Amino acid sequence: DTCIPRADCGAAVFAGAFRLTAENMRKFYELDNKYVYRLTNLPLVSTSNPCKTNNNRFVRKDAGNDSSGCSSDSNDEFPTIVTALTSFIGDMNQSEQDVVRVLDINGISMNCNDASNDSLGASFTVTIPSSGAIACFTHSYKYESSVFVMNDWVVNHPGNPSYYKDSQTNPIAVVAEHENISGNVEESVSLNYPPWSFHKFNFHQQVWRFDDYLVGNYGDVINFNDLPPAAKSPNVITDLGGTIVADSGEVVEVCSSPGEVANSPVAGHQYLLQKAGDADEEFSDALDQDHDRWYSNHMVWNTATLNAPDQLRQRVAWALSSIFVVSGNSISRTEQVESWATYYDIFVAHAFNDFKTILKSVAFNPLMAEMLTFKGSKSLAYQVERNGVLLYPDENFAREIMQLFSIGLFMLNEDGTKVVDESTGEHIPT
Repeated sequence: DTCIPRADCGAAVFAGAFRLTAENMRKFYELDNKYVYRLTNLPLVSTSNPCKTNNNRFVRKDAGNDSSGCSSDSNDEFPTIVTALTSFIGDMNQSEQDVVRVLDINGISMNCNDASNDSLGASFTVTIPSSGAIACFTHSYKYESSVFVMNDWVVNHPGNPSYYKDSQTNPIAVVAEHENISGNVEESVSLNYPPWSFHKFNFHQQVWRFDDYLVGNYGDVINFNDLPPAAKSPNVITDLGGTIVADSGEVVEVCSSPGEVANSPVAGHQYLLQKAGDADEEFSDALDQDHDRWYSNHMVWNTATLNAPDQLRQRVAWALSSIFVVSGNSISRTEQVESWATYYDIFVAHAFNDFKTILKSVAFNPLMAEMLTFKGSKSLAYQVERNGVLLYPDENFAREIMQLFSIGLFMLNEDGTKVVDESTGEHIPT
């Protein structure tokens, strides 16, 4: 039995909070190889001007260098927006007013008219009520200066292969890995959106990819327990002043292939071995080669089979996998490398075992259950007793065991040719 219950796979319970500053965000990379970035310069896609909507985001983009206000503001043209910004900041705690970077003003009218969209993306000079300091806030896209764990995008950014082909560094990872040569820590945690026109709608159309990795807004105070799972690193949290108050209460069943051992990065061949939704958990920042994750199946298989010392076992495993077939054309999870590797391990482990053992292992594998449609199948008795319907269980797998995996449709000679009935001249069915 290779399945065990484990409580250490879930995140612990933490106490404390921290502010999303550049210095604190940098620790996620330095201590845990997590690419925690704030997004900047996002285009104003599907964003209405602040006079047309009651839900707006304003960002202090150049804090520390805006003590004289905006270089060019729209205060005179839209004074009610300045009033709304000043009032909103004034309602905050005094300790927050000077350090706030992102204002999400929702459900509040700006009391202005702007038929020509002049206020869209405009900047406004604001006086901080508590200190009298001057700041510049710019009307922005709804995710401008939001902070995300970007490990998944480091792996799956569609431009990675072309950068690799041209011997260039990973365009997303380089932000953190460039060793901050300018001396500005903010640059090592800020992912600037490309200005190219063909990129304009990319983030807006793919924002669903990042929803589970949202940490918060730059400058905000975040409770450690509210971090996304990908960012809940005990090393980082304790370094930031948090404490572990309890182990995870979640228990999950973890299953592995017989004889499976932990990955060893020093051995090379660092390909992505992902399950659904855990790209950030399995990511290594020193891949042998950047690639789309759905190529990992082939890359792992090629590496393992061509370099393994037990070539007879590998060839028998290949032959068996060509009989007990599962196909990416029928199963829509080609990027889940761990699932496919575990299935293939059945034939590597049982290459010299008996047919019954192989068939049992195949029958209990979820990929085969999906391939031959018996996943979720219920017995006739269950359907009658529970649902009151005369619905028979799926028989596809049972049929294929005979038709494809064993005796086949026709009797065969020793050389594999079909046996012919001498009296009729027809092939003899099994």
